[in-house]
Amino acid sequence: MNFTVTAADLHRVFPGLDLPAEALVEQLNLDLGHLQLLRDAHKEWTDLQGHVRFWVTLLCLVDAVNQGSLCLPLKEADRFVQGLRQVQPTRDMNGVGWTQLTLRGLPVLRFDQGLLYFEKYHQAEQSVESSLKRLIQGKAVSEFPLDAIQSATSIV
Repeated sequence: MNFTVTAADLHRVFPGLDLPAEALVEQLNLDLGHLQLLRDAHKEWTDLQGHVRFWVTLLCLVDAVNQGSLCLPLKEADRFVQGLRQVQPTRDMNGVGWTQLTLRGLPVLRFDQGLLYFEKYHQAEQSVESSLKRLIQGKAVSEFPLDAIQSATSIV
């Protein structure tokens, strides 16, 4: 069974959208799970259906997640879009109402300090940050003399 995303998959997910599908599947690490999410979003977010740059930005977010990141700096997506001659940079992506885009009443995306997240990854990051702050809050920091550190780390 082949799980590789193809240009035909992108055309099925985004019908009627003039995506540079071949270039996208060559340059981005895409997966079918995220494509199913984007397919559902494309059906529901009717006012954004023809906005190629928006959907390419979301595909860049999928790529970032698949490469191990929790988020995508919008500047990075802008640079990628500029390299695609077929996509016209017609709309400022900072002005998109990211948190207002929902599926089945649940938020899908989060834009925070120039970074675009899938909502679940933003929540996970915030949870880890909160837990770390609780762990270190109120803990006394011990100071160790440099010679004690050097002797503890030296090879005998």
